[in-house]
Amino acid sequence: MNKLDPSILQLYGIEFHIHRKSRRKNLSIQIIPHEAVKVLVNKTTPLKEIERFLLDKQRWVVTNVERSLQFPKPLRSTYLPNTSELYLGTRHAVQHVPTPLKKAFVSTHSETLFFHIPETHWSQREKLDRAVFEKLFLIYLRRQAELFFTERIQHHSSIMNLSPQKVTLRGQKSRWGSCTSQGSISLNWKLMRAPAWVIDAVIVHELAHLQHLNHSKDFWTLVNTYAPDHQKADLWLRQNLTAR
Repeated sequence: MNKLDPSILQLYGIEFHIHRKSRRKNLSIQIIPHEAVKVLVNKTTPLKEIERFLLDKQRWVVTNVERSLQFPKPLRSTYLPNTSELYLGTRHAVQHVPTPLKKAFVSTHSETLFFHIPETHWSQREKLDRAVFEKLFLIYLRRQAELFFTERIQHHSSIMNLSPQKVTLRGQKSRWGSCTSQGSISLNWKLMRAPAWVIDAVIVHELAHLQHLNHSKDFWTLVNTYAPDHQKADLWLRQNLTAR
């Protein structure tokens, strides 16, 4: 343990940064290439317990730290329209790394968006059309929306006892979601820029329309039951996002 900083532990040649959160139940380790190893624990977890946990995980930690060092060090972008992008309500720094794959793609780790550029284009990356990177990010948002929305719809459908006949993702310019009289729901995949609680409010709103295809008192009572912060969600969308 570092006596000058109790939030840092030194074990078997590795420096661990301890991050305490009141709601966390379990201990976990977060290893990100070229960053300090993080240990996520509850605020009340004793240091001795953290040390025992890390000693038990020594082989796994050492193997994965060595593996992470094989990743190329990311380069901060200086040629995108923005140096950060909004994703799930949080500003993510934009960084670029080369990839041996033939197609570019996007991934995210610890509030950083990595744009993986094929090695064949790496030396010419500053000459690439900025629209290419914007398109890559939008493709990433849509793919992530397919996974995230599916899980959240299943969650809310089970507790509301309301299941749509069909769910489609669209990039509407004027709305975040819609519901038809046939029981089909449409959601705007650009919502992936919003926080999870805002997305949940939109999903609850559309599921409620399966029972009340209007904005009657009964409809809002149902929405308030499962998304009491829906008005705050609407305000967040108006202040932070546009569907266009």
